[in-house]
Amino acid sequence: MKAAVLHQYDPELQKKELLVYEEVDNPPEPGPGEVLVRIRAAGVCRTDLHIITGRDLGIPVASLPHVPGHENAGEVFSTGEGVGQLKKGDKVLCYPFLSSGISLEERYGTDSQASHRITPGINSPGGFCEFIRFSERSLIKVDQEASLATLAPLGDAGLTAYGAIRKLMGFIRPQDTVLVIGIGGVGHLGAQLLSRLTPGKIIAVDPREKARNLAFKTGITECYESLRQLNDVDPESGSGFRAILDFFGESNTPSEALKLLSNQGRYLAIGTGGEVRVSTAELVAREISIMGSFVGTFTDLVEITNLTERGELISEVSTYPLSEVNRALHDLADGKVVEEVSESQQVEIALMDTPFYPEGGGQVGDAGLLISDAGKIEIVDTQTVMPGMIMHFGKVIEGIVKLGDSIHASIDAQRREDTARNHTATHMLHSALRQVLGNHVRQAGSLVAPDRLRFDFSHVDSMKPEEIDLVERLVNEKIRENVHVHKSEDKYSTAIERGALAFFGDKYEDSVRLVEIANGQTFSFEVCGGTHVELSLIHI
Repeated sequence: MKAAVLHQYDPELQKKELLVYEEVDNPPEPGPGEVLVRIRAAGVCRTDLHIITGRDLGIPVASLPHVPGHENAGEVFSTGEGVGQLKKGDKVLCYPFLSSGISLEERYGTDSQASHRITPGINSPGGFCEFIRFSERSLIKVDQEASLATLAPLGDAGLTAYGAIRKLMGFIRPQDTVLVIGIGGVGHLGAQLLSRLTPGKIIAVDPREKARNLAFKTGITECYESLRQLNDVDPESGSGFRAILDFFGESNTPSEALKLLSNQGRYLAIGTGGEVRVSTAELVAREISIMGSFVGTFTDLVEITNLTERGELISEVSTYPLSEVNRALHDLADGKVVEEVSESQQVEIALMDTPFYPEGGGQVGDAGLLISDAGKIEIVDTQTVMPGMIMHFGKVIEGIVKLGDSIHASIDAQRREDTARNHTATHMLHSALRQVLGNHVRQAGSLVAPDRLRFDFSHVDSMKPEEIDLVERLVNEKIRENVHVHKSEDKYSTAIERGALAFFGDKYEDSVRLVEIANGQTFSFEVCGGTHVELSLIHI
């Protein structure tokens, strides 16, 4: 069978061929309780890079030559005696430990702590090959329609993230703030799980622009380049972080992070490579906890697999054939621009000019298609990653697309139209709320999507049924009047003098776009850069 084999360590990752793609012996046929799995997807992560460099992981690592790949998914190829739950052709996700289930650690589900554990890709041949033998107890049967490329990273990245988040469940309170350091392959899953399973506010730090964009996609609204930007956090005053999850763990990061931890807070080290230094006097006086988090249990993997199959946990992946494993490794190490993408690969594309509206002001980003002469990309989201740069997130659904190709950009017109209707509706709702409840009402946030809208606002009390009815009636009256929606531009200072509402003044440029809803008499007048209808009743 074909495999990608590590023959020599490369501490600086200088070689073009970090691994050698070559023929190796097929594994033996499965014994009792074993399953031979044809690997269809294997995750590539920084642990693989650490192994290639010869870095000490703090755990046993196989001697050379070695086949990496510890995040695996595939299809059952054959089964040994006594295997009753799986049959040939079943799709499976692989738990990263091959253990007997005999030891106390294994009986408690903490296979990662078993002294004799076997971890494919770490201390035994891994998934950068065609076949691996697993014990039946190490496999999770998944839906036959499931994407194995999406599920494979759960075997380590997802499991690591869940294991860390589980240590904070019940500890994080609604008023708490949690800091996530590093939004990469593990961190972006951790952020999603943290948001879903705990009630606190999440702030992220990552020096990589691409990672910060990923943080915004997971729903995090505050993301910084460095910990130094959080220097105004004062743990003694109660403004520190209740918990800090350090997915980097590099250099001085742990020491800097501990300064931001609130009294009685928890620091979780997930990434390795750094060093935690704190005096016992500080540890006692502040009652802080410092914890390491390795990976989760088999049950944890089942739970995050179910979340993923229901679409509640999304893995961001790019795919490569096994023969191009070295390109995948170098791309991971360098974070460089990819010159060419092919069918099924996830992509992030920046265009010189685009008709796509990027997420902003509560409005979701446009979706649609990017079409070249040789390929087609389905765009599912659009984000502004920095001033003047709009990033299009999607997947290649046909052919090949290369850097520098001329692209025909086509937005999803129906989605844009539905979103525009809902955005105009939020302005009308805002005006009606201020008329009914008072001018103290201020917008505090919103979500404008094609299928729904959410409008957050400040008020001294919960709304009474009669107030809700009146607001609804006012909005519907204006819709039936088919009021005009006028767009214009003006200086920000002039717009405010004219009476335009703008509650996020620090986010506006000198020149702003104005949206006025009026039929002779102004009903709503706001600063807004989103998409809107022309008439409230009929069409765009």
